[in-house]
Amino acid sequence: RACRRRRGRTDIVSKQNDDHRRPGEQARALVRGAVDYHVHVAPDFVARRITDVELAHRCLETGQAGFGLKSHYAPTTERAQVVAAAVPGVIVLGTITLNRAVGGLNPLAVEVAARQGARIVWFPTVSSVNEQDEVLQPGRHAKVPVWVQFELSLRETGLACEPVPVVDERGALLPEALAVLDVVARNDLVLCTGHLGRDEVFRLVEAAAERGIRDIVVTHPEFPSQSIPPDDQVELAAMGALMERAF
Repeated sequence: RACRRRRGRTDIVSKQNDDHRRPGEQARALVRGAVDYHVHVAPDFVARRITDVELAHRCLETGQAGFGLKSHYAPTTERAQVVAAAVPGVIVLGTITLNRAVGGLNPLAVEVAARQGARIVWFPTVSSVNEQDEVLQPGRHAKVPVWVQFELSLRETGLACEPVPVVDERGALLPEALAVLDVVARNDLVLCTGHLGRDEVFRLVEAAAERGIRDIVVTHPEFPSQSIPPDDQVELAAMGALMERAF
């Protein structure tokens, strides 16, 4: 990944170029001209390593083409356009993630985001049914993502933070999921599977391929709550999906 981010960190690292973090020249050459489409930066619901404007300037320094602004909670299309205008010469992609905060599987929200210039749609991440054990039993893994505590704090306020289902009790995609895929196909957006479980990912990729969606990405399949086996990844790749490696 071109633009690195750290999971489980709630502090901002002030020194960017510690020796053990500095990429070599070969690594720099490999990502020159690339766009890292999956980056969590400040401002966000927790402190991040770098801000969006700072990262845009950093891309100019390193020769990277740009990045996609990902948020678990809000569409970033308008923000991406502001950052791109503030730092000319850098590609900044707007995105939307279909968690409860945007209404879940909300085809209208995706259509509006697309008309504003969004390029990437993530299916539910922090609101996925697959992640509920992570939220409600944070001790399950030794190191939990930074959003777990945030999700718990939202629940403490009494707000409705129910998970966003993608399939029915028979394992078939819900009508609203299919409606979102129709919007993605019509607007030629990039589809990312988010934090869905293994079976949900297969159903989503199958339906996306049937609709002619060109760019399908299985989001970090090695993430602990997903742990999609290599053989399944090979099968998904044969169906037309790309496997994302997140560092």
